[in-house]
Amino acid sequence: MTHPVKPIPEQLANRLGNWIDSGHAGPEWLLEQRRLALETLLRNGLPTRRTEDWKYTDTSSITAGEWNFPSLGENCLSGDSRHLAGILHADELNIVLVNGIYCPALSNVGNTDTLEVLPLRSPLATSILETSLAQPELPIEMPFSTINRAGWLDGLALTLAAGKRTPARIHIMLLHDGDAPNTLITPRLVIRAEAGAEAIIAITHASRSRHACLSIPCMDVALADRAHLSLYQIQAMNNASFHIGNLRAVLGRDSVLNSLEGAFGAALSRQNVTVNLDAAGGEAILNGIYTIDGDRHGDFHTAIHHNQPHCRSRQVYKGILDDQATAVFNGAVQVAPHACGTDGYQLNRTLLRSPRARVFTKPELRIDNDDVRCSHGATVGQLDPRQLFYLQSRGIGPKQARDILARGFVEDLLFAVSASRQREALDLYLDRYFNRAS
Repeated sequence: MTHPVKPIPEQLANRLGNWIDSGHAGPEWLLEQRRLALETLLRNGLPTRRTEDWKYTDTSSITAGEWNFPSLGENCLSGDSRHLAGILHADELNIVLVNGIYCPALSNVGNTDTLEVLPLRSPLATSILETSLAQPELPIEMPFSTINRAGWLDGLALTLAAGKRTPARIHIMLLHDGDAPNTLITPRLVIRAEAGAEAIIAITHASRSRHACLSIPCMDVALADRAHLSLYQIQAMNNASFHIGNLRAVLGRDSVLNSLEGAFGAALSRQNVTVNLDAAGGEAILNGIYTIDGDRHGDFHTAIHHNQPHCRSRQVYKGILDDQATAVFNGAVQVAPHACGTDGYQLNRTLLRSPRARVFTKPELRIDNDDVRCSHGATVGQLDPRQLFYLQSRGIGPKQARDILARGFVEDLLFAVSASRQREALDLYLDRYFNRAS
């Protein structure tokens, strides 16, 4: 049951309305889509703690802010960009969006026989965009995905060619930059893998600015038959910012989505992931690593829909919480009545390094078929004092012993990452967490 919500702030409604009427918001059919999204926001409002899908995540600090669109005419990046050299690599395909706006000067990707990249507002991408916007929004995504629908400034469509493997990793950098406070960042990405395509895509959400922002990226992924996509996301926004991400994927016959997300930043973050297994033989692997300290909050909502027979899904999310941090995991596996032969598994494990840290975990199985193999589980605990004693008895200091055990708690998920650059990036963010952890 959904309880009453609060109205969308007048300032945000005005910002969205002005953008739609600005003359930059696209052709008439797209303007109509944006107007409908804004009407939905005005009608439905924003969630409160009494809204079931948001009961453990308080959005009042987000809705209290006065959020402003970045300028379409501003420079791609303020100041020196040389510090990106350790993140962007010349031997990879790099796509950079700064404050949600595509920056060709920092990107090195072009259309090849394995990959086509189009601006979403290009006439060539019209059918792709129409298909993306035609999908109805889900309760776990709303209302922030609706803000993206109404007010996205820029976006890209990536098409992976049929039967081909993109040899280099595709790295999409979504960067928050500049001296303007309270920036609203609303990029939109559409990824299509044609039949038999194979690629590795890494997405990094990061802050170069010290100011707060509200980042609401939306991504649609469609895998045709026998396509294989490894999709890695790292969220490392600054601790003043808010990040609400939405990923929706549709899998064809015998296709594989291998996803891992690492959440290491933001004052409040939430990731909504929805996967539809719409043809026999599809496989979805969703893994997550999160480290949360201070009084920060992380929320992870996943939903895997087994809509056809003989599909397989795996979910493993592991988190480390310290200080007064809070986390939420709500993972659902839905099995349709005719989806016989389903194999589904999900697990959420959380390590509490502080007695004040809290986690709310709710793995769910919704099964309408008897011919299935499904299981789920959740564990919450602290470091084993016997293991700590063992390490300290071998001359290892208390902090180092705690860090060794905590890192080992999540490191098995890193070993499953096939891309070496991605493992290095995840290791780097784990190092940063342990270096500042008490």
